[in-house]
Amino acid sequence: MSRVFFHSSIRFKLTLVYAVVVFVTMVAFMGIVYRSVINNLESGVDADLKSRAEQAQAFLAHSGFSLKDLDQFTRTYGGSGQPSGQPTKNSYGTTPGTNPGASPGANPGTTPMPENPALNMNDPNDLASALTYLQLVDTQGNVLSRIPELKVMSKPATQAALVDKIKDGTGFSYIKLTTGERARVYTLQLDRVNNRGFVQVVRSLQEADAIVSGLIWPFIILAIVAFCLLAVFGWWFTRRTFAPLEEITETAYRIGVNGDLNERIKTDPYSNDEISRLGRAFNAMLERLDKNFKAQKQFIADSSHELRTPLTVIRGNVDLLKRNPDPENQSESLQAIERESARMQRLVQDLLLLAQADARQTVEMASLPLDDIVLEVFKETRVLADQRHQQLKLGHFDPVVIEGDRDRLKRAILNLVDNAIKYTPEEGQITLSLVRGKQWARVTVEDNGPGIAERDQALVFDRFYRVDKARSRQSTAGMGGGSGLGLAIVKHIVEAHGGRISLESTPGQGSTFTIWLKTPASEDLPPDEDDDINQETPKEEPRPAPPGLSGEKTLAG
Repeated sequence: MSRVFFHSSIRFKLTLVYAVVVFVTMVAFMGIVYRSVINNLESGVDADLKSRAEQAQAFLAHSGFSLKDLDQFTRTYGGSGQPSGQPTKNSYGTTPGTNPGASPGANPGTTPMPENPALNMNDPNDLASALTYLQLVDTQGNVLSRIPELKVMSKPATQAALVDKIKDGTGFSYIKLTTGERARVYTLQLDRVNNRGFVQVVRSLQEADAIVSGLIWPFIILAIVAFCLLAVFGWWFTRRTFAPLEEITETAYRIGVNGDLNERIKTDPYSNDEISRLGRAFNAMLERLDKNFKAQKQFIADSSHELRTPLTVIRGNVDLLKRNPDPENQSESLQAIERESARMQRLVQDLLLLAQADARQTVEMASLPLDDIVLEVFKETRVLADQRHQQLKLGHFDPVVIEGDRDRLKRAILNLVDNAIKYTPEEGQITLSLVRGKQWARVTVEDNGPGIAERDQALVFDRFYRVDKARSRQSTAGMGGGSGLGLAIVKHIVEAHGGRISLESTPGQGSTFTIWLKTPASEDLPPDEDDDINQETPKEEPRPAPPGLSGEKTLAG
């Protein structure tokens, strides 16, 4: 049974749990009501029995339990048990003209019994009508007076049960009559000092039990109907609540079958419940998957295109060598093959680096002088600047020590400078700077090239993205061509070192790329104090460049 429950649907489990919990709560409430009704009925019976016993006790307080006293007691409270032919009693239960406290047959004024109207019964017949029985017994259990004469109370078994209650003294108890009914008994000792006897008042609980029994079936029927209604309502409510979840399941299944990542789940934009948030999160995931899938397709297409170009050149030159083995043609063809092979090698290396980035491989950190890396890049790229008649110079230059991977950081800075040389026109100017802040080191590559339009600035760090593919091919002719991976690689390397890269560009005026890298001192400072990331470069005179690398000369060789 437990396996069936735990392997069933969530809707079924919630409906069942909800119905059971409410059903148990209702049953508990009905039990409380049932018990309260019983307590109220029994409290009323107990109060009536105790009142009658105390009245009898007060009536017999001054009697001597003589035959006359008992006869007067019987005639006063006998009701239907009054002997036939006796005079009618007044509201005090006595014969008119007699003293209610005098013994029968006594002269007026002799053996007076105290008058107490408060002890009077409302109706001399109310004992029988209320199914109440009253008897006086001595200390041995012998019945002295019995009011009214009920046959069921005269049974030996009943009398034995009543005598047995005398042993417990004053108090309430239950007995079972020979007719099968329950009865409530109140036993009261008349005079504890003289030990004169007991008065016992008995009342059948037939009416009370009938009332209580009449509640059982309505309660059972009400509980069953309530459980069924709760089950139906719970099933409807959970079905309505989980309808969006069913839609999510069906949508996911259709996407898995059809592979259509453009499909979305309909959600209520004004709802903020858990299922609506799940639907929006699922749509966001689909959006990201669709974007990544399209980017992957584009990446594969671009990679194939970039690899196909050098391979085509290599194969064409090989065919040319086969057809025309002229030494002069061989030299040109071999140079072209070498150039395209180098280009293809760089492309494969770039793709491998980006694949490692996607695999989130960690960078091996070591303490290194960043200024040395900047100088190495400066020396290696000045030849390229000289070939294009450009002015490459050092701007502000500070010695900086950071934690990082030397080869990858050099690759990032080299890509920026190489990118600036490719797109800066001849006679243009490129400035390479290194500034140490309080918590950040900044490497800046600034050029006065054509600049980048604002709509393209957020996309230049995407893989294989080119602002102008035709211009890219033309401007990089003779330099191996641009693959569109350089800036994507730079962004990956910088972010892997816990830094970031920014771009400021104005069309027609040039571009400025800035790499922000943390210095070791910044590790001990709270993030909110790293405010120098937004500060501008200090306005101070550039420090002298190392010998032979003057920042003011044109590096033409």
